[in-house]
Amino acid sequence: MLRPALKNTDNLILVIILIIASSLRFWNFDSFSFSNDELSALFRTRFDTFSELVRDGFYVDGHPGGIQVFLYYWVRLAGNSETIVRLPFVIAGVLAVFFTWLVASRWFNKVTGFFSATTIAVLQFPLLYSQIARPYVTGLLFVLIMVYFWTRLLFDSPGQSARWKIWNAAALALSMSLCLYDHYFSFLFVVIAGITGLSFLSKDNYKFYISGTAISLLLFIPHIPITLNHLSIGGVGLWLGKPGLGWLAEHLCFTFNGSFILIGLLLILIILSIVRDAKRITLNRFQTICLIWFFLPFLVGFTYSHLVNPVLQDSVLLFSFPFLVMFLFSFFREPFDRLKGSLLLLWAVAGIFSTVIEKDYYHKQHFGEFRGIAEKIALWDKQYGGDSITKAISVNNPWYIEYYLKQYNSSAKFVQYDNRGGKDLLELKHIVAKSSMPYFLYAWTKPAPLEIGDIILLKYPYLIKEIDYGGLSAISLYGRHPSPDTMARVKPAFRVTYGFEHPGDWGEDTARIVTSPVHDGKFSFAFDSAVLYGPTFSSSCADILSGDVKLIKVSVWVYNTVEVKNVHLVVSVDDQGGKNYIWAAGNFNDFLDTGEWGKVIFNYRPSEIKSLYDRLKIYIWNNQQMEFFIDDITIELYE
Repeated sequence: MLRPALKNTDNLILVIILIIASSLRFWNFDSFSFSNDELSALFRTRFDTFSELVRDGFYVDGHPGGIQVFLYYWVRLAGNSETIVRLPFVIAGVLAVFFTWLVASRWFNKVTGFFSATTIAVLQFPLLYSQIARPYVTGLLFVLIMVYFWTRLLFDSPGQSARWKIWNAAALALSMSLCLYDHYFSFLFVVIAGITGLSFLSKDNYKFYISGTAISLLLFIPHIPITLNHLSIGGVGLWLGKPGLGWLAEHLCFTFNGSFILIGLLLILIILSIVRDAKRITLNRFQTICLIWFFLPFLVGFTYSHLVNPVLQDSVLLFSFPFLVMFLFSFFREPFDRLKGSLLLLWAVAGIFSTVIEKDYYHKQHFGEFRGIAEKIALWDKQYGGDSITKAISVNNPWYIEYYLKQYNSSAKFVQYDNRGGKDLLELKHIVAKSSMPYFLYAWTKPAPLEIGDIILLKYPYLIKEIDYGGLSAISLYGRHPSPDTMARVKPAFRVTYGFEHPGDWGEDTARIVTSPVHDGKFSFAFDSAVLYGPTFSSSCADILSGDVKLIKVSVWVYNTVEVKNVHLVVSVDDQGGKNYIWAAGNFNDFLDTGEWGKVIFNYRPSEIKSLYDRLKIYIWNNQQMEFFIDDITIELYE
C-alpha cells in the first residue's frame, strides 16, 4: 500500500516534509533538562487522588486542567523520565505539521499546503514547543484538528449523508472540547472560530454545526468553576510585563527565527507568488479568515494585558501562527511545477540551516537548567567533599532540584532554598557569616538578586568554579582560601572607592565628616534628620566608559545604632537635558544589623543608556531622615 502511494509526487513530498519534522523534533528531545514549568507539572502528578489533583493541582494554577490530567495518568502508566513525559508532545508536533498541510491544502491548494507545512516543520518557534511537555503543541494540534472538521462541516456538507454530518459534528465537538481544556488561548481560538462559523451556516449544516459547538460547551461545564477561579487570578502578571507597542513586530521577527536571511527569503517568495500566480492582491474568504484568526487573539491578549493582567507572550500565539503562515503562502496557485518545487526545497534548506546552524538550536539554552546543576552539585561534592560545602539555592520548589539530585545519587541539602531579595538577603548574610565550611555553593534556577554573589564573597573571597547556563540558571562555588582551581574574576571597566579621606571631593557637607565610628581610615560621614541626600557620585558616562554599561555595582559600609528604615542606595541616569529616565534603588534594610558595620550592596543591570554623554548619578537617599554613618563607598561599572 505504501509503495504505490509514494509514487504520487504530492504524497512523496508530504512524506519528506513529515520526515523532516520528525527528525527535527525527535533529535535530542530528551537530552536537555526539564524546564521549570515541566517540573511544576510533574510535581503535580504526585497527588494520591483525582480530587487532590483538581483542588491542589490546577484549580489554582491558571491553566485549564486537560494536560495536567493527561500527565497525571500518563506518568502513572509510563514513568516520569524526559523521554516518556515528552514523547506524546513530540508526536503531537509532527501531527500538527500534517494537519497544517491538510487545512492549507483544503483552504487554498497543495502548493500552499506544502509551503505552510514546511514552515511549521522547520522553524524553531513551533519546534521548541514540540519538545517540551506543556499545553502548547497539543493546543496547536487540537486547533488544527478542530479547524479541519470545522471546514468539512461548514463547506463540504452539501451532498453528504446525515451519517457523514453526524460523525463530523461529533469530531468537531470533541476537538473543540480538547481546545477548551488545553489552554485559555486555544479556548479563545475556539470562541473566535465558533463565531466565525456562524457566517457560513446553511440549511445543509446549521443543525450539525450548532449541535457540535453546543456539545463542546456542555463537555466543558465541569471545568467552569475552575475557570472562574482562574479568571479571578487574572494572569501571570507577577513576572510578565505588559507588552509594548512594538511587541507584535518583535513577535513576528521571533517566529521566523529572528533571521534576516529567512525573513528576506520569505519576502521574495511572497512577491514571486503574487507576481507570478496572483497577479494582484484580492483576498478571498479563507485569506480573510487567516488574518482575523491571527490578529484577533493578539488584540485580545494585548488588551487584556493592559486592562487586567499581563498574559501576552510568544507561546500563547502558537495556536494562531499556522494561519499567518497559510496567509503568507496563499497567493501561490497550482500546479506544483518545477520552479515551485525548487523554491520549496530552498525554503526547507534555508529554514533547517537557520534553526540548526544560524540559531544553534540544539546547543542553545532555552530554559532554566536543573539537570546540569544537580550534576555539578554531585560532582563537586565528590571532588571537594560534601561535608565541606555549605549549599544554598534559589528554586521555585525544592522538589524540582531533588528530582535530578536523586538521579545522581546525591542527598545534598540546602541552607536556603529561595531568595527573593529583601529579608532573604539579610538571612543569607547571616548564613554566610555563621558558615564554618571551607566552601560555599550557590545555584539559581530562576531570577535571583544580583547581590547574592557579593554577599558570599564577603567571607568566601575566592571564586573556585562558575558555570552559567545561558543567563537562565547558574551555579558557583566559592572558597575561603585560594586553590589551584581559583578563577580570575571579571574586572570592571571603571572602579572608584571613596572613604572620605579627602573631605569635600564628592561635594558632601564637610561639617558631617566625623572621626568615629570609622570602618577604615580616619573619617566617615554622619547622617541624621537634617540630611536627605548624601555624597553624590556624578559623571558623564563618556568620561569613564568607552562602551555600553552592562552592570553597575555599588556598595557602602554602614554603621547604625537604631534600625534603619527606607534608606536607599540610588542609581540614576539623566539625559543631556537633565531629564531622568533611569532610577533604581536598593534598600539598606536588606543588609544591616544594628550596632555593627555592615556592607550595603546594590547591583543593577540598566536598561539601555541612550547616550554616553548622559549623566550617571549614584547617591544615598535618606528618605525617613534616619541616623547612621557611612564609609568606603565603592562603585564598579562593567561593560
